[in-house]
Amino acid sequence: AGDDVKSPDEGVVRIVATMRSTLGRYMVAGIIDQGAVQRWSLRDARLVSIDGQSEADESFSEVGGADPGDPVPFLITFDDGGMAEHGAWLTMPLLDRGALRDLTLEMPPLGVPRDAREVPGS
Repeated sequence: AGDDVKSPDEGVVRIVATMRSTLGRYMVAGIIDQGAVQRWSLRDARLVSIDGQSEADESFSEVGGADPGDPVPFLITFDDGGMAEHGAWLTMPLLDRGALRDLTLEMPPLGVPRDAREVPGS
């Protein structure tokens, strides 16, 4: 956990945890602010294997919180067939023309600690 994407123009996304459910689903939990919620789509998120050979679309996503000024928790779930266990790329596509690009974050293999460096969208 601990990857941040921070931009005054585009918002803040912080990945808190990645995990595998007992049902075999890959889950990404984090915190997102209102600026980022308005720029990138969690509902259309994609997970692509590190080798680029496999892809899974979002099967469930939820954004919590009621206060529009505070960052809120989010959860994205993928039926990935196990391909993300070795690492993957999480992509959240643009919602509007104001964002510069899709947001792409590297998800490490399960069980590998995330470092605390800042990770820019690519």
